[in-house]
Amino acid sequence: YSDICFPSPVPPMIATLTIPKTVNAVAGYIVPQNSRQARSLPDAAEWLAAEREEMSSVVQKKVIGCTASFLPPGVVAISTMFVYALKWTLENTIERYKARWVVRGFL
Repeated sequence: YSDICFPSPVPPMIATLTIPKTVNAVAGYIVPQNSRQARSLPDAAEWLAAEREEMSSVVQKKVIGCTASFLPPGVVAISTMFVYALKWTLENTIERYKARWVVRGFL
C-alpha cells in the first residue's frame, strides 16, 4: 500500500474484529470476515491481491487521497473495513476473489 499513501502494509483503519469464519456452502471455501482472518488463510495471497485491487480503484477514482497523519481538533475519523466475497463461474469454480472497502456502520 505504500504507493497509495499508507505508512504500513496494512492500513490502520482496517477492522480487526474476531468473528467466526464463514464457509461457502458451494465448495467449502472460507470467506474471511476481517483482514486479520484473510491473512491467516491458505489463499491469503489472493485476498491480499483483491484488497490491493480495491484500494487501487479507490485511489484512482479519487475517493481518498493523501492526508496528514493527524486530524484537526474536533474532527472524528470514520472507521472502515474490508468485506470479502468469492465470485463463481457457472462451472462452480472461483472466478475471482473480491474485497470491497466500506465504511463501518457505526462511529
